[in-house]
Amino acid sequence: MKQPMFLPHRPADAPFRIRIIIMFDPIKRLLFCVAAFIIIASKACGMDQARVETQVDAAVTKYGVTGQGVIVAIMDRGIDWRNNDFRNTNGSTRIAAILDLTDDSGSNSPANPYGVGTLYTRQQINGALTYGTNLVTRDALGHGTATAGIACGNGNNVWKYRGVAYNATIVVVKIVAENVPAHGNQPAETAFYDPTRMPVAIQFVLV
Repeated sequence: MKQPMFLPHRPADAPFRIRIIIMFDPIKRLLFCVAAFIIIASKACGMDQARVETQVDAAVTKYGVTGQGVIVAIMDRGIDWRNNDFRNTNGSTRIAAILDLTDDSGSNSPANPYGVGTLYTRQQINGALTYGTNLVTRDALGHGTATAGIACGNGNNVWKYRGVAYNATIVVVKIVAENVPAHGNQPAETAFYDPTRMPVAIQFVLV
């Protein structure tokens, strides 16, 4: 049975906070767990510099690890699912699923076994990308998107700023929302956090 590894998150005053669960099989993939945490702990470097300083690029060259076969679970403020860094070269999504625990509009869906939140499947995300339709879930603040980019952005936007496990599959839980004012064509977002939903988030990413 595959065992999860929990990476500790950064202190509250740090510029990046993240909770990552990486499922791994070959032991050498543990490298990405360590490297992702070290990079997130870096305060001043861009991703290109951070990968060099933490020897991630050297490890990729030596061991041939790119995140292929690894699942990275991001529990944060959502994700910009349209972002090219989370899409394959053919335009399809790298995101296996999104569970938005800040929105209960889909809690009664037959496809949602948790009874809370709204679940978005890979098929739904790909459909929205293909036909230009919208999904309600979003990252109003941008924090979850930045977090995911550090851990596993594939560099489709700018290759030198790719993340650590850039070929990994992504699972997202939107566990918290901030008081974000309306901006551009985006409506405001109301703050939300319910710690009683954390067990659901953990269960979701481990299934």
